Amino acid sequence: MEIIKKSKRYNYVYQYKIKSGNFWGYRYTYYDFNKKRREITRNGFNSEREAFQHLVEVQNDINNNEITDASITVAEWYQYHIDINKSNADGRNGNWSRNTLINRQSVLDYYIKPTIGHVKLSRLTLSLYQSEYIEFLKTKLSANTVKLYHRFMVIALNAAVKHKKIKENPILNATLPNDRDVKKDKFISVEELKTITDYVEQKENITNLTGYMTLLYTGMRVGELRALKWKNIDFDTNMIQVYASYSNQVYSLTKGKNKRIIPVDESLIELLKSYKKWCVKRRSGMLSEEDYVFISEQTGKIIASTHFYQVMKRITKATGIKVSPHTLRHTHSALLISQNQPLKAIAKRLGNTEQVLSEHYGHVIDSVDQSVMESFNDALNSVAKPVAKPKVRHIK
Repeated sequence: MEIIKKSKRYNYVYQYKIKSGNFWGYRYTYYDFNKKRREITRNGFNSEREAFQHLVEVQNDINNNEITDASITVAEWYQYHIDINKSNADGRNGNWSRNTLINRQSVLDYYIKPTIGHVKLSRLTLSLYQSEYIEFLKTKLSANTVKLYHRFMVIALNAAVKHKKIKENPILNATLPNDRDVKKDKFISVEELKTITDYVEQKENITNLTGYMTLLYTGMRVGELRALKWKNIDFDTNMIQVYASYSNQVYSLTKGKNKRIIPVDESLIELLKSYKKWCVKRRSGMLSEEDYVFISEQTGKIIASTHFYQVMKRITKATGIKVSPHTLRHTHSALLISQNQPLKAIAKRLGNTEQVLSEHYGHVIDSVDQSVMESFNDALNSVAKPVAKPKVRHIK
């Protein structure tokens, strides 16, 4: 193609010559939703006027955010979807908390980009999504996590439809894996609980013991545990306020912005009272209600984000029982479900939704003998009862 001349009447319009004759076209540059430079080229018009009229229609679609840009990739759109929903540094604006943002960004970086990230948004099909994304997730993750990450994609593509980047969501009928095998469910058995609790009481320091019991008896996330301040513990009413999360050196609202007040056992309150006395001594009497509850024995400052993960790693090595902070959350949830407590009440306590609980724990009653789970409750009260005055042990 040889460009003969540019239009003197209309910007972006030009005349070109090919073997079959002379025709008109245009080349228009603009910046898309992600502030990325884009270019639309159209040829084959019989007149200068015809090319210009088509250009005007395209410009109008762009201005009204109605252009379906074939060059936008799945990864680019997903990143844009993250950016328009993210909160400010203080976590108070936007639709998502900082933790949600980190989670969605992680899915993009580790699962979407390596699989379908390069695919043009307009060319994503159900079969391609199924074979490249879902099948990849199945080799790496549990069935429930695959379903969760699929839901992230559905939400992102529904937004693409809303913004008129695609006409319809192509992945709504994806085939998802069945629930994972019950034997792989990560809640601790009565025997395992005995072993772990005995180890923690005998070998771990007072910060680790108190944190372990708090995680087990409240179902908190680690970020929420780190964000606890002494003002959040009501020693008179036996209540703990979970209002924030502390992750990646940022103090922000809880995941999903679900503030909650959790009633706790009297024995846990007594343990926390004992721990507070230790904290006062560790801080040389300089302790205020604004101070963080869980502090390092070595520095007297708030524990690191990896602190309890390292504690659980040490427990796993010593006992041979694989455990993580989230294992304790699973255990707490399974226990409440086994007691036939309403999902709505459990969800409120955990800062979750009923839908998430149904997907992750709804099969517990069906898969585990009811009498076993009832004995689990009795064992928890007798075996894992927090010790009011634990021995302070130093970790070498």
